[in-house]
Amino acid sequence: ILDHQYYLSPRWNKILGYAEGELPNRESIFFELIHPDDKQRASEVFKRHLENQERYVAEIRLQHKDGSYRWVLDRGEAIRDKAGQPIRMIGSITDITERKAAEAELISYRDHLEERVAMATTEVQAIVETAVNGVISIDASGAIRVFNPAAERLFGWQAQEVIGKNV
Repeated sequence: ILDHQYYLSPRWNKILGYAEGELPNRESIFFELIHPDDKQRASEVFKRHLENQERYVAEIRLQHKDGSYRWVLDRGEAIRDKAGQPIRMIGSITDITERKAAEAELISYRDHLEERVAMATTEVQAIVETAVNGVISIDASGAIRVFNPAAERLFGWQAQEVIGKNV
């Protein structure tokens, strides 16, 4: 059975903005500092580690002394007795706040690009559909992908007859 003694290293305290000894060395402090949206996931990962000996690794947010949240990579491992029962848990946290901010920025940028591509695609489709000249697009495999109304008038075929056919 875990002995429920708890030790917070100086580095652990520093990541969260506390001086050594400022936070109480009690087991519940870790879970008290976890962001509400991360508590259930962290608890499940911890439970699976203790019960199934799965790796304990979680990216979670912990509350900093100033009230903000820091993303941390939380890793740990249960030390077990000869019978395989957990008797002690050791772990560490690594501040990954900057990495998570960069990831969020990249996701936002990707979403913006996808939106712009969708808009451009819609604009190109409108131009192709209203073009007075026949527009036919063939992909790398030789299949017709675009056959606009002007091409229908020029060649006498309907788009649905030729789209997907190889030339």
